[in-house]
Amino acid sequence: VSRLLQDLLGDVCQPFYYEALGLKPTMATRTAQKQLNKIQHKQHGTYREQRCNSPWVALFIWAVLQNRKEMSILFWEMAGESVLSALSACKILRELSKLESEADSKHTMKQLAQRFENLANGVFGECYKSSESRSFKLLIRKSPLWGGATCLQMATAADARLFFSHHGVQSLLSQIWWGDMERSTEVWKLILAFLIPPLICTNLISFRSVFSYCSAKLRV
Repeated sequence: VSRLLQDLLGDVCQPFYYEALGLKPTMATRTAQKQLNKIQHKQHGTYREQRCNSPWVALFIWAVLQNRKEMSILFWEMAGESVLSALSACKILRELSKLESEADSKHTMKQLAQRFENLANGVFGECYKSSESRSFKLLIRKSPLWGGATCLQMATAADARLFFSHHGVQSLLSQIWWGDMERSTEVWKLILAFLIPPLICTNLISFRSVFSYCSAKLRV
């Protein structure tokens, strides 16, 4: 399962279940595979006696891999990390649909993937209405349940265009792009500063004050 999730999710998050198997997340794939083969040959592995730290997430992943619509949505509601979990399911299902040969199963997977993207978009929309600063933090926060991945990283990997079209996501991306510069800076000033770099040291481009910069950091 760990190898399958790694193939489906790619480098977006750290490998799953490595800690339970006694493997390091930074271990090379081939080395980890050799260790896994040794563990599988053992009749009684110590990992079988360990309790799962996040059973709802494990059940959610299982339901998504099995393409169980109602069950996966039920476990999604219980798993926590609602936005990131929904985006992760979207990514997994879209990758699985590429490997599916049957047209009906492929269509079902794509529909369920879109359903989870809609859920992620809806939950984030409610968070954004409640608190803009906390919703920004939600997008860039690394989740321990999903191997240190963030919502932005998973949305990029899942090609979640509907999610990226949300006003809150666009606002954060604009904030990241502008950095310390004032967002009211005219485009011609940016082009001129790009062509003549010494102009950056002048007052041509205005930057946010230290007070406003610190206030923005504290809000996020």
